[in-house]
Amino acid sequence: MQLSSLIPHIHGCLHVDQNEQGLQPHRLTHKQLKHFAKNETWDIRARCPAGIRIELITDSPYLDLGVYCGDYCRSWLALDVVIDGALQATVRVDGPPKHWNGRLQLAGEGDRHILVLLPYTVTCRISSWGLADGATCRPAPKAKGQILNIGDSIIQGMTGSGMGSSCAWRLSQLLKMDMLNQGVGGHIFEAASWDPDITVNPSLITCTYGNNDFNTGRTHEDVFKDARDHMEAVRATFPDVPIVLVSPIWRSFEDKKDYAKFVDFGSKLRQSFIGFPGMTVIDGQKMVSHREDRYEDGVHPNDVGFAEFAINLYKEIKSKVDLS
Repeated sequence: MQLSSLIPHIHGCLHVDQNEQGLQPHRLTHKQLKHFAKNETWDIRARCPAGIRIELITDSPYLDLGVYCGDYCRSWLALDVVIDGALQATVRVDGPPKHWNGRLQLAGEGDRHILVLLPYTVTCRISSWGLADGATCRPAPKAKGQILNIGDSIIQGMTGSGMGSSCAWRLSQLLKMDMLNQGVGGHIFEAASWDPDITVNPSLITCTYGNNDFNTGRTHEDVFKDARDHMEAVRATFPDVPIVLVSPIWRSFEDKKDYAKFVDFGSKLRQSFIGFPGMTVIDGQKMVSHREDRYEDGVHPNDVGFAEFAINLYKEIKSKVDLS
């Protein structure tokens, strides 16, 4: 099939670049990508297609896909297939490979709503795609609302088995919203990273910074000022959209005193946003169980931890935020 025919079926992105290697969708604006390019760690993570997916209605028994892999922040390629809302087994290839070609089997018969979530771990270009001969294909219906996620590696998806297991994706499905994920691993509160010309129309904005800010060496007062400046920039662009700010979730510390400082930091971060217009502030310490087995590395949740995070955040949003 013509590669360009896939573009209308690519969701969760702001623009798609095309060259001889294929299609590269981006979830950040050109201005944001230029900003993040100044920092190698941020640059790679900003170009990973977290939350970007192929979405369509088809009766095909399979979908063929080719992907060129580039820079990576985790050494694997993970593709998640969702059929009629049910997450299938994740396709995972270590390496990641320079070029992956595969056939994704699509269980069931008749028209089904198919999503293929691209990897949050590696930059990539889609080099080819195809369905079975004679199969039908049409655009998937659009969700009524959209959630815009702003944050660091935890909202980008690290370190779940794939994007389909992430808090961000699970939350969007619980809310029945489209999703634009702008989580960038290693990032901090930084107003300069925001683009007021972003072409998106969110119904809800979530912000999950703070984990990295705690470790930058800045004073708490400087962090809170940067946080306020960042959120004021977002608020200026979207004056009427509800914002949910989640303070840092639990993480493992060897020294109890360091953990106490971390908890105090989160508490003061929440207090610093008292009175901020249209913002709901949530205690991140209540989102994921304080247990090592809910985490991959003591900082980033695993699939079970992300499931907890998503359902607890969903309950808080439904009880405290007016999304009408």
